[in-house]
Formats: sequence, C-alpha cells, structure tokens
Amino acid sequence: MDAITSTERRLAVTAIAGSAAFAAVAVVLPVVQGSSYHPAREAIDDLTVGSGGWAIQAGFGAAALATVALAVLLRRTIHRAAVGPALLGVAGILRLVLAVTRHIPDGRTQTTASSVHAAAGGLSMVVTIMAMFALVRAMGRDASWRRYKRTQLAWSVAALAVVIVLSPPVVGEAHFGVAQRVGEAVLFAWTVAMAARPLVASDTTEVAAARLTAAAR
Repeated sequence: MDAITSTERRLAVTAIAGSAAFAAVAVVLPVVQGSSYHPAREAIDDLTVGSGGWAIQAGFGAAALATVALAVLLRRTIHRAAVGPALLGVAGILRLVLAVTRHIPDGRTQTTASSVHAAAGGLSMVVTIMAMFALVRAMGRDASWRRYKRTQLAWSVAALAVVIVLSPPVVGEAHFGVAQRVGEAVLFAWTVAMAARPLVASDTTEVAAARLTAAAR
C-alpha cells in the first residue's frame, strides 16, 4: 500500500479518536449514573435521560464524525471504491441524527423527534453492515487491499451475525442493552482496524523506503 497523504493520515486519526471517544463515554457514563441505569437492559441511548446525558449526545456526534472520516479515507485509499464509502457516509449522517434528536425511553410518550431517533439508530447499523459487505468486493479489485478481503468478509459476517443472533426477538428486551453493546463493540473494533490499516501500511512503506535509501548509499 502506498504511503498515505497528510490529509489521509488526519482522516485515519479522526476515525480512531472519534470512535474511541464514543466508546469511552458509553463505558464510563453508566458508572456515573449508577443504579439509576441498567446496562444489561437499557439501551445506550437511555443514558441521555440520566446525569450527564449530554455526554452520550456528544459521543454520538463523535461517532458520526468518525464514520464520515472513515468513509472519506476509504474512498481515497481503495481504488474504485464507491458504494461502500457512500453507504458509510450515509451511516455517519444517521449517527449525526442520533446526536441532534432527543431520545425518549420506551414506555413514555414518544415524539416525532424520538421516533426519528429510533429509526436512525436501527438504520445506521443496517447501512454500516451493507457498507462492510460492499467493501469486500472493492478490496478484491485493489491490489494493495486484496490481501485484506477475507478479513473484511469475516468482519462483515460477524457484524451481521451479531445483529441477527442478538436481536430483541431472540435475546429479549431484558438483555437489549447487552445486545446493542456487543454490536457497537464489533463496529468499534472494525472502524479502528480499518482506519489503522493505512497508517500501519504507510509506516511500513516509509521504513522500507528508508532502508533502500540507506542501502543505496
């Protein structure tokens, strides 16, 4: 893989940092809210109604930024990749919707905004998985990414399996929080792995070039 540009490096760092920020808030905020929040049963979105709820809204914004950054990065680094990055861009916009619309927990009177929020949450997961599968084909057409094609397929199947196996009809509402967190954990790990790949490949290319230059001297 060719050395990435400074812009692509910033995109990769943004994707990793944004994902890490969202993950950190999703892990720490339940501890802050204590017994008023039940991670196994309640959705990540339910954190918005407790103490420091603004933080998870900011976390959704960070996740949106990370997703869009990754979309642009992959569009720039995978030859002829169009569908996958475009779908990731849509997923990023849907994550932004989560950040700017108010979530209302189940059992309370819902509003138009809360209904939009709920729809955006489900769609963002579905669209992201579609993007993951679309990227498998794109990687197969790019010589520098081809060796990662099988790994990408494994990530895609794993994400789809989690959504199906840990869906509410299967695990029940009592464990919805666990199911959502496992799904988000898979997407977090995938995002970081994908963003880090050009960084690592670029560093390896630069080291190899430096060694060749030294040897030539």
